[in-house]
Amino acid sequence: INKIPESILSRFYEINFDFASKEEEQEIFEQQKKRAKIVLSKLNISFEEESLDSLVKRSFPDMRRLFNTIQTLQISNVKELNQQTLLNNTW
Repeated sequence: INKIPESILSRFYEINFDFASKEEEQEIFEQQKKRAKIVLSKLNISFEEESLDSLVKRSFPDMRRLFNTIQTLQISNVKELNQQTLLNNTW
């Protein structure tokens, strides 16, 4: 952004996508975790709570990356998400 001339920068608004607080960040993390639980359940992929936390942390806050990872698990015919599954695969 430092390389863009001021005359062009002045025509745009700068939007900050950072979290307002740690509480907001934690709330969004929990929401993503909840959605991931729903998707994994519908795909009949069992999971350990600890593994689910690791999976969400790996992609947080990018939900699209999270769902792409879950899709990869399904395509790979993974039936159980555990720490070993996460260690054996790199997404």
